[in-house]
Amino acid sequence: LDDSNTVNAKALSSDISYSSDKNLPNIIMIQLESFFDPFLIEGLKCDIDPIANFRKLKENYSTGAFSISTIGGGTANTEFEVLTGLNLDFFAPGEYPYNTTVNVKTSESINYALKESNYSTHAIHNHEGNFYNRNTVFSNLGFDTFTSSEYMLINERTPLGWAKDTFLIEPILDLLTSTENQDFIYTISVQGHGSYPNDEIAGKKNVNITNISNEKYKNSIEYYINQIYEMDLFIDDLINAVNALGEDTVIVFYGDHLPNLNLSNEELSNKNLFETEYVIWDNIGLDKNDIDLEAYQLTSKVLYDLGMNNGIVTKLHQDYLFGYENSPYNDESQYLDALKSIEYDILAGNEYLYNYISKPIATNLKFGSKDIVLSNLYIEDGKLFAEGENFTYNSIFLIDGNFATTEFISPNKICCDATSIKAEGSNIFIGQMSGGAQVLSATQTLSIIP
Repeated sequence: LDDSNTVNAKALSSDISYSSDKNLPNIIMIQLESFFDPFLIEGLKCDIDPIANFRKLKENYSTGAFSISTIGGGTANTEFEVLTGLNLDFFAPGEYPYNTTVNVKTSESINYALKESNYSTHAIHNHEGNFYNRNTVFSNLGFDTFTSSEYMLINERTPLGWAKDTFLIEPILDLLTSTENQDFIYTISVQGHGSYPNDEIAGKKNVNITNISNEKYKNSIEYYINQIYEMDLFIDDLINAVNALGEDTVIVFYGDHLPNLNLSNEELSNKNLFETEYVIWDNIGLDKNDIDLEAYQLTSKVLYDLGMNNGIVTKLHQDYLFGYENSPYNDESQYLDALKSIEYDILAGNEYLYNYISKPIATNLKFGSKDIVLSNLYIEDGKLFAEGENFTYNSIFLIDGNFATTEFISPNKICCDATSIKAEGSNIFIGQMSGGAQVLSATQTLSIIP
């Protein structure tokens, strides 16, 4: 933006009408790792449909093609586009804004827009909390809480070591039942992650390939298909669990990118490596309204279906996708020019936009959907025991500031060797350990004398 065209920003911002209607639904977004329809692979046949639930949802709820900017990886970039509504085409090739931009400054996002309607905003991911700088970025994108794998009791993983997606259900339900107002919950899946093995992995298979054009990749694709089969079961289990709460809710499912299976455009029936699908389930009777979308348009579509236009970026996308015939943003070039101007202004420019709307303020990000509490310490048989609440496998003793190898006993008890406790007494707290020995959060400190 500059002084010559801020009038357009003023016009857009003046048309935004924030709703505080208590009947607004919870909004849950599920970003499914490497999830797409494997039957798009030419010549592939299986003994059962590995994504039967997702396919049934598409028949009854709003759906469409979902264009992304990455393939085989780059989850954080799809995530960035969905959360902010900003287009990665206007960034440097190969750039990750989580590493270069929004890790150091705030950005417009769906979170800040929904806060105007009194939503609580949450992120959930069944992987390390500091990966892609999410422990910093999510504060700058307006999340209130972030529940990563360090705050979950994950005891089942894929043969490649990725957490299974079924463990996302409990923290989602915890958040929905712990707040009085509406919730926006952004959930990042990991089960479908590669790389996929070339050799057959022993064990039960739920889906078998009965025909494939390229035998070289049969084991890799079959492994992948069996993972998304379980992810598809997770989709159905989540819907049933959320629906049982009796709260008005919308759940958006979409794949973040295609799997890294060495596929080419020619091997896909849709001839597009940069396209997955989305579907929007609801229990409030929304009309089925199918439309193909770019990743950065998805949240605007969801809000449009709910009669909401929170946020200036949302309003711009809605004007282009659904606007009146006389809207200046019906024209694609003008629409993209306006989006590019907004992106540059708020992330690299002079922030003229904030003459018309409030500038986002970083949140005080809380880690975990449940508080981890240290309530008691005692020594027995040469071991230090901690009692409390909601301990996980990533709960670690810090004794006078030093890490101690910790044994998980239960969510209410952990222990470690007590020999490092000083004769005059030691100060102890429990930290949630992420990758690189980084402590995401800590309990209160207690003292103990041997």
